[in-house]
Amino acid sequence: LSEMMVEMSSKRLGCVISKDSEGKIAGIFCDGDLRRLIETSPDREIFGMKARDVMLKNPRAIRQDALLEAALALMEKNKITQLPTVDENDRLAGVIPLHDILKSKLV
Repeated sequence: LSEMMVEMSSKRLGCVISKDSEGKIAGIFCDGDLRRLIETSPDREIFGMKARDVMLKNPRAIRQDALLEAALALMEKNKITQLPTVDENDRLAGVIPLHDILKSKLV
């Protein structure tokens, strides 16, 4: 878990995505997950936790060639601010942050 927090912080990311050996999404851990984990951990001993125990497995994702409107609709429906994108083989291609959609003024 501590490696994920360092990664999010050092690269100013809103999430960290774990991939399996085939490049497919194994899980996601977002800054909101971290805040909720801190709030709900009575002893605040989160640094000893393992990533696999706290990340969301099988998160929502969208094909990288999908329309931006579809990505925004999926994000709004699921109340998420980071949406992984996948290629035609379901391998991780990237991440769409909600802030980037809003800044683009395309939708």
